[in-house]
Amino acid sequence: MTKEMHISSKEIALYHQSEVTRSRAQEIEMHLAGCSLCRQKLERFCRIVNALSEPDEEIVGLDLGADVQRSVRALPPAISRSRRLWPLFAGVAAASLLVLVTVILFRYQESSGTLENCRDFRAKSAAPTGTEKDKWVGIQVYEVTQGEPVRIKDSLSGGSDLLVSYTNLGENPYEYLMVFAVDSKGEVYWLFPAYLEEGSDPRSIEIFQGRPQVELGEKIRHDFTPGPLVFYGVFTHQPLHVSTIESLVGEMIRSNQWIIEAPARLPVENAAQQLITTRVEP
Repeated sequence: MTKEMHISSKEIALYHQSEVTRSRAQEIEMHLAGCSLCRQKLERFCRIVNALSEPDEEIVGLDLGADVQRSVRALPPAISRSRRLWPLFAGVAAASLLVLVTVILFRYQESSGTLENCRDFRAKSAAPTGTEKDKWVGIQVYEVTQGEPVRIKDSLSGGSDLLVSYTNLGENPYEYLMVFAVDSKGEVYWLFPAYLEEGSDPRSIEIFQGRPQVELGEKIRHDFTPGPLVFYGVFTHQPLHVSTIESLVGEMIRSNQWIIEAPARLPVENAAQQLITTRVEP
């Protein structure tokens, strides 16, 4: 691709929402590095999307890149959350009320530099989920390395500190969110709500409506089993309980409706979902 072969506005929008192939995304990124006109198209599209979120006046025009990093460094040590040690279809879990820290991420990462004021809705490893509702929500999972949050893609270091943010837009934004991961053995690892104590059954966390990329202000560490791993973000209008989700995952696995190589949406009514596939390295 050359500078003269400009990218269409339609494809810019598809790229922004990670609805192009990985190879095509790489081609577009290379083109953007050398084409100011197409960068302007991307930035204009970002501004349109940003306008939907109606951000607080206090943060308009601020460069929050440094603030994000300072926020990461200021967070307390990651909470190590115990791995599930019993069948995932057992209705046992725990909860803690989480503080939602609104941090708008103004960074778009690419190999050649940074585009300010542009947000990625989906990780490039996000699995397509195929419904109109899913296009307006998303989760982003970051691995924290030396105080710097880096969005996970094809691999994740075992025992890393993690941060999670979410996007919740559309005409009818959701009120509740669950974030968890499932490994190749069907073991469920809870990020939000937390799993801290045996014998309780926590429910979805409450989230902001009509916001792009709100950071959940807590670092998390899990002892993930090395191998394939799928992160789920499940957005709902009514809160769900951990036992309900684990029962659904367990039933899908037992009936061979879910495999790690081709993870499926959970059968949750009126929910929007995002799946992010990765691999945990030893």
